[in-house]
Amino acid sequence: MRDRITGRCYTIHSAPLSLCEARNALRIAKAQGAAQYAPERWAKAEDAMKRAEDYQLRKQQKQVPTAAREAVQNAEDARHIAVKRQEDERVARQQREADEQARRAKAAQEDEAQRRADAERRQLQAEVAAAQEAKARAEADAQRKEAMLQEQQAREQAAQSAQQAQDAQSQAQQAQQQAQLAQQQVAQSERDKQELRSKLLLQFNRILETRDTVRGLVVNIGDVLFDTGKYTLKPPAREALANLSGIVLAYPGLKLQVEGHTDSTGTPAFNQKLSAQRTMTVRDYLV
Repeated sequence: MRDRITGRCYTIHSAPLSLCEARNALRIAKAQGAAQYAPERWAKAEDAMKRAEDYQLRKQQKQVPTAAREAVQNAEDARHIAVKRQEDERVARQQREADEQARRAKAAQEDEAQRRADAERRQLQAEVAAAQEAKARAEADAQRKEAMLQEQQAREQAAQSAQQAQDAQSQAQQAQQQAQLAQQQVAQSERDKQELRSKLLLQFNRILETRDTVRGLVVNIGDVLFDTGKYTLKPPAREALANLSGIVLAYPGLKLQVEGHTDSTGTPAFNQKLSAQRTMTVRDYLV
């Protein structure tokens, strides 16, 4: 089964909930590239998963949840590390592309400069030829006309070359500016996220115990929510959630995930249903 609120799966008859969550967490992390981009953390997740599976096979039920939670935490850490490193690779790739564009633009500028020098040299040669041919009166007019024509063509070509060189330089500057802007935007976005994260951590901790983890801020309401076997919010829980919602309303861009848990009292089927009911109660109250 899959919980509508958290997206977690539950296998009631074949394995406990914690083991099913651990398997699902490793499957998600692997799909995100955790084995490639976060091999050390991924290895810890796999090791914890193997221990949990081994405890389950040997029917050492008390050790299963601890090993399973360790597997979930390491898998989530590996997934977040993988996402961060893939984003770093993307930014580096954009920078390399921008550098390559700048290099090409500079090469084009140098080629244009060389062509402009060649044009000026040809123009000089034409003028020398015109001066020499001026000595011959019979061919003076034709030679002068030819020289003037060559001079005009050389000037037009030089002007065209100068314009092309200017365009190439402008493109190189634009490419460099775009690369710098992209870097600044990425850095500013990261600073904004860290600042908001620190601010929320401070505000949440004034109400409930809050930890800053790789997968986000985890607010632990503890055991003040419900009576044993019930899914009706207790007054202290309502007060804590009301205070929490007051903070959340100020940040409409936040994404919240509600996770419900039960103790070992009752059957797996009862606890699975109770966990879902408690999760939906907290969600509905926050809404």
